[in-house]
Amino acid sequence: MSDDENISPIKEYRQKAGLSLEAFGERFNPPYHKTSILRWERLGVPTDLNTILEIEKVTGIPRTKLVPAFFDLAGVPGAVGQ
Repeated sequence: MSDDENISPIKEYRQKAGLSLEAFGERFNPPYHKTSILRWERLGVPTDLNTILEIEKVTGIPRTKLVPAFFDLAGVPGAVGQ
């Protein structure tokens, strides 16, 4: 598996937009520090719902892509689509 297959959706978005860590962080209100952005790219998005929804709003990346395990309802009895 190549590194491109393991790239986080946030890093992919940021790189395609030509944004530095700092510039990406400044898109939020209040802004996030570049270390927070780097942490999201390396370790994954926090499971705090407000942060996930804020990232989704700013980037357009669906929450199901940001944190699949958090929103994956496959196999949950009674879940929508079951």
